[in-house]
Amino acid sequence: MARLTPAQRHFARKSAEIAVMKPRNGGKTDSPVPVAGEGASAYQLQLAELDTDLKALKAIQALDRKIDLKRELIEKYDPWVSGVIDGVAAGGKPVQDDIVLHMMMWALDIGDHERALSTVSYVLDHDLALPERFSRTAPTFIAEVSADNALTRLQQGEDCDLDWLGFVADATAGKDMLDPVRAKLCKAIGLALGRRAEAMEPGDSGPAGGKGAALSAALAQLKEALRLHSAIGVKKEIDRLERLAKAIPAPTE
Repeated sequence: MARLTPAQRHFARKSAEIAVMKPRNGGKTDSPVPVAGEGASAYQLQLAELDTDLKALKAIQALDRKIDLKRELIEKYDPWVSGVIDGVAAGGKPVQDDIVLHMMMWALDIGDHERALSTVSYVLDHDLALPERFSRTAPTFIAEVSADNALTRLQQGEDCDLDWLGFVADATAGKDMLDPVRAKLCKAIGLALGRRAEAMEPGDSGPAGGKGAALSAALAQLKEALRLHSAIGVKKEIDRLERLAKAIPAPTE
């Protein structure tokens, strides 16, 4: 894929800013996309390119290859996404922009949390919906994909991004979501906290306390996951971590 030139990046970013700053349909009604004005043609060009890229992704069956292609393609949409977010921050109107929403989903799919941070915050802050072909709500998608990616890494013996999971839990705390999805997020956080706690020595201390406090935090998340969804599969881990917590020597005076 050819990289965008600096001029192309600047044009896309400024077009996106204009698109959210200018009234649509003569200022009479809000539209989910810029249908008139200076930003409209740039949006339609980007949307056409996205449609081509989505068809290319649909033609690929292997998940790993899909992820690799998203990593390759996502960069060319960065200027538009940044322009929309900056334009709204400067007083523009948040709108249902399929480019921003797809790039949020792609960033989550590929596990690029640095790139996803601004789009996730933008989508949740303005209660935007996913494109029509998706049945899940945006908070549900964000929580479930983040949890699934973390659980996959943990099952493979790898570390996951616990800070990201904490951000997602906080950002979606007030959002309506199916209990099994929130339970999955709690499970991922609990397992990650439990792994961190096990790596600590009994006398270790930290900002949140020692090993006992870390195990307690992990157990709280796992028990919440179990409360939300009885089939979430954490009972054995709860029992195991409770045994570890009981085995920690009591502090001496």
